[in-house]
Amino acid sequence: MMTQLRDLRHYYLDLPLWACGCRTSGRWSRMRDYLEPDAAPFEAGIRYLYSSCGKTIGQAELDQAVERALQIKAARESDAFACLGSGSLSPRYEIEGLEHLQAAMIHKRPIMLLTGHIGSFYTVSVALAQAGITASSLARSVAPSNPYPRRSFEHTNYFLTGRRMKGDWIYTNYAGKLDRRLVSVCREGGMLVVLLDLPRSLFPAGRWPVNFLGRPSSLTGRTVELGLKYNALFLTAWNTIQVESGYGFRRCLRIEPQLADEGGVDGILQQYADRLTSLVSREPWQWMAAPVAAQFNEGGANE
Repeated sequence: MMTQLRDLRHYYLDLPLWACGCRTSGRWSRMRDYLEPDAAPFEAGIRYLYSSCGKTIGQAELDQAVERALQIKAARESDAFACLGSGSLSPRYEIEGLEHLQAAMIHKRPIMLLTGHIGSFYTVSVALAQAGITASSLARSVAPSNPYPRRSFEHTNYFLTGRRMKGDWIYTNYAGKLDRRLVSVCREGGMLVVLLDLPRSLFPAGRWPVNFLGRPSSLTGRTVELGLKYNALFLTAWNTIQVESGYGFRRCLRIEPQLADEGGVDGILQQYADRLTSLVSREPWQWMAAPVAAQFNEGGANE
């Protein structure tokens, strides 16, 4: 009972207040306490990412990276409540590279924005809606095995962010079954935001081999395969959160140039893997999948 009350306080008191700017050192101390179980996995994951890139990291720098990752996680989860009111996430939300997306939209073809668990993937479609662009987002349905407070929060998150999107949330379940609305978006020449950075242990279906983080790996590619079937264009986009002093933060959706369509699913996934590798090698604390980074290594023993 006490655990559930602690969970509910975090999700429905601290996160909403954090979203609206009530960010005191006392509140962060309590939220940091709540997030403490994530600290060790982030530390191991960030150390692994540095090693994958041939870099070394000292303990002080590693501690700072973990602290950034935890603050980014808090900001990301507070996004559900940041979408209340007027629907404006923040006056400090930047969109870079919008011209790349606008150039693709001229062709009147389906568009897939390939992204990952970078910063806050929840609000990519919300940010695009604020720029007048309709985009639906593909996400996994809420896991029935999660504790009640977490399930309740995830449903709340999808509901509140969904109200501010011009498209819809489209779900895939944990067995890999896709919502048929995904096909409708492609047929109608719509835009879809797709996360591809799930390790085989979490999403075993429809994998394609890639080189990722400098090692043999694989990524899920069924949505890419579907996009190619409907003559879609593919771009990458990353929704980062930059932590500032005084517990402030600002979001930036960076849209990158269109991916070359040579090489089919394999070619597109490898380009995606290369771009994600480049990003996480620079800012590993942005990757919310860092705690499971070693699971992407399918070529040998984990380090």
